[in-house]
Amino acid sequence: MNPTQNSKSAKLNAKECSEKIMKIFVSNKFKRENKKKLRKKLEVILSSLESVGHKTFNLFRDLNWKEGELPPGKAISLAFEKIKKSDAILVLLDNKKESQGIFLEIGFAKALNKKIILLISQKYSFPTLESLADRVIKFKNLNEIDKKLNQIE
Repeated sequence: MNPTQNSKSAKLNAKECSEKIMKIFVSNKFKRENKKKLRKKLEVILSSLESVGHKTFNLFRDLNWKEGELPPGKAISLAFEKIKKSDAILVLLDNKKESQGIFLEIGFAKALNKKIILLISQKYSFPTLESLADRVIKFKNLNEIDKKLNQIE
């Protein structure tokens, strides 16, 4: 292979990689959640996504892990701003507690034609939400999440 072909090949590989890199809004239940456990889960998810080059947004992390709740209107407005700037939304669903915020975020992302990825504990099923998703990733435990998220594109 001559240097010109090698250079073209490198450019193609770089282009392929950059097309897979996304801005991802990570959505999670917040109200009535154990904030220490939630932070641990989110740290695994966010670092997994970022380790393969994705840029992530998450309100809990981006507000310096503050445990106090924002007024609902303020929280959803901030989420909508970030979703508009994102290519995809990844939603953590690891319990059966309903979250109006998550429902609004998924609906907003769907209306904007954003990619919807659900990260769901194998203990649970969400048929309606799963039918709206572009991708559903089931997991058993936190240790399994890292390798599953490395495959997102």
